[in-house]
Amino acid sequence: MDLPSPLRPPAGPTGPLSPQPSSTNTPKRVNTYSWICRMSHHTIHAFASPTLQPLTVSATGPIVRYMGTEITPRSHTEAWTELLEVHRPQSAADHQSAPSLWSLIHTAMHDPVLGNLYPWISMEQLSVSASDSWEGWGHEPLPAMFARPDCYAVVARSGPGAPISFTSDDPAEAVSFVARLLCDRQAAPAEGPHVWPAEVEVVLRGAGWYPGRNVDTSVWCERLEEDGFQAHGAAEKFLREFGGLTAVGGGPGITRAREPFELDPLLALGEDDRFSEWGQEIGRHVFPVGELDHGHAFLGLDEQGELYVVTNWLARFGRMPEALENLILGVMPVRRARHHQS
Repeated sequence: MDLPSPLRPPAGPTGPLSPQPSSTNTPKRVNTYSWICRMSHHTIHAFASPTLQPLTVSATGPIVRYMGTEITPRSHTEAWTELLEVHRPQSAADHQSAPSLWSLIHTAMHDPVLGNLYPWISMEQLSVSASDSWEGWGHEPLPAMFARPDCYAVVARSGPGAPISFTSDDPAEAVSFVARLLCDRQAAPAEGPHVWPAEVEVVLRGAGWYPGRNVDTSVWCERLEEDGFQAHGAAEKFLREFGGLTAVGGGPGITRAREPFELDPLLALGEDDRFSEWGQEIGRHVFPVGELDHGHAFLGLDEQGELYVVTNWLARFGRMPEALENLILGVMPVRRARHHQS
């Protein structure tokens, strides 16, 4: 199945939460993840397409290490080496004829900046983090690196929220571009009070938001607690400002298609088991705050302000308020794999 690429110019991503197809030169492995697709017989099921390569092949092998569930801490070198081995081409010619994820990983591993961070991959997106756990990855989903069939691509976002893109035939140029972005970010002065990017504010105001918005959340919380959910301060704060908003727009985003969402927590009534199970999996209380793409998935918030996509899988948009920007601007959330997946 040919899913739209999140980096195809000029229109950008056009499908719902669509992962980027990997290069045809990527080694074939059994796919272990699922993602939303509008075709009903693929919805919430694992794709069988060999063009969508998973991060891992075994619940007792790399998935435990790469998805942040490892018990023994790894060094940066160990993390890069293991990831490199997972994506090693079947032959030397496989990664020379066209851009490959293996070449991108190999180059990033030897960069003095990126090599001193931990690598992670979600939906064919290579990124780095100071943490070797899934809990730390969603805070910085960008910059993201991709091996396209015709080039190496980098997607990032500037401070005001504007997307930044870079393409090159040379993986070293793409890696150097990411290293410069990270160094610039570290050198940037501390930010003051949060200011919404202009594009995000337009969407929020169009959905009914305004500065100082403060709605009553008692009915929502009472009904959901009767249904078995456990409300917490972060969710109540979020709903006071954003509860009841509906964004109807769509179109191309930064690394995924933009999708409509409705911030009505009562849409998750009857789904306590689903939220509770994922909350136990990650050690958090995930409270519903709405739904994504007309009910294809739910949105939830934990007590630390992390915003999640909740369905038969779990993915993170990051921590508020940047998480809401990622949702609106079309940034691919970082997906978590269950321990028992294989």
